[in-house]
Amino acid sequence: MYQIVRKTSPQISLGTVYRNLNLLADHGILLRLRMPDGGDRYDGTLHEHAHVMCTCCGAVADLDVTVPNLAQTVLTQSGITMQSYNLTVSGLCAKCLSKQVQNEDSVSSTLNN
Repeated sequence: MYQIVRKTSPQISLGTVYRNLNLLADHGILLRLRMPDGGDRYDGTLHEHAHVMCTCCGAVADLDVTVPNLAQTVLTQSGITMQSYNLTVSGLCAKCLSKQVQNEDSVSSTLNN
């Protein structure tokens, strides 16, 4: 995103971009996604939804899935009245999985020769 902004405003600093992204997230205009690696991602889709994340390349995509009775389950099991949720499913994307299979096939072929 920073590189895109720099094309129209070459003088802008990375810090300015992130301060504004965080400000937009604080005001509910963007959704801030806290990633396991410690970095943040930002999402313009504000309705409740889940995300899928590739643990290899870091790609993130929206996942429209509903969890029936989630709020009631949370309340019943924990006593907490749910205000929002952030669900991230992690795994390998098709591209990374394909690379992994190719690498495993290559190693297997080398060992069998």
